[in-house]
Amino acid sequence: TQYNSDLANDLGNLVSRVAKMVISNFDGKLPQPSRDIPGLQSLMDLAEKATESSYAHIKHFRIGNAIADTMNIVRASNKFFDDSAPWKMAKEGKKDQMGGVLYACCEAIRIVSILLFPVMPNKMREIRAVFALDDSTLTLVSAQRFFDLQPGTPVKLGESVFPRLQTEKKQDAAKARGGDESAVGLLDISEFARAQMQVAQVLQAERVEGADKLLKLQIDIGSEKRQIVAGVAESYAPEKITCMKIIVVTNLKPAVIRGVESNGMLLAAKKGKNLCLLVPDGDLPLGAKVS
Repeated sequence: TQYNSDLANDLGNLVSRVAKMVISNFDGKLPQPSRDIPGLQSLMDLAEKATESSYAHIKHFRIGNAIADTMNIVRASNKFFDDSAPWKMAKEGKKDQMGGVLYACCEAIRIVSILLFPVMPNKMREIRAVFALDDSTLTLVSAQRFFDLQPGTPVKLGESVFPRLQTEKKQDAAKARGGDESAVGLLDISEFARAQMQVAQVLQAERVEGADKLLKLQIDIGSEKRQIVAGVAESYAPEKITCMKIIVVTNLKPAVIRGVESNGMLLAAKKGKNLCLLVPDGDLPLGAKVS
């Protein structure tokens, strides 16, 4: 699965391998950095470019692109680690060079933990805890600097941040029951039923300042009025969407988007640049449940 490939295999494995070597070879303290390591400059250049592009994607709500750019840093760091082979350096008595490799990998992990923080803050805090980092260093300026970690910082590794999913075991169990759950994204009916979707009407719409794609909508779902933020401004002008009846997921946790609170999510279909709202086929009352 994508989870196993990107998170467990790539990021989780990098954190685990690097931290374990620091703990076993440097008494659990971050070693001294070194600039004189083959491949380090290439890793630093890639991290700098990926940080800039990832931040640009986040500003325009291209979250998938931001994650992809950040994962390029993870994959490059794994390659740098494998190519440098610090375990061989340990056997050859090149402890300073080994420490430089591990420090550089820790720096790459630190940068990744900043870039992925907006989309998975809890997991990134777990990673940052390995290197005793607090939230005060969660800044773009910090992400753009290499050699920002302090040598001597304690490194402590707890449980795996991204444990591998037992995909094969689940598939075997499904076959034993006479079914196949290997298709990506299949949901149990009870999981789908947790999403509460209702008919709503847009009472008022306005653009979100500084966000070309976002509209702030005041909606009526029958039992109450709410505010939601939707990325539909390129397809629907405020005057066009006002008074429309739409379908909204109403039991999502509140989110703050560009400083604006959103209490729900409208449903839309998109192909390429074409986006269409999902609307009720008939004059249903506000608050009517969609199932």
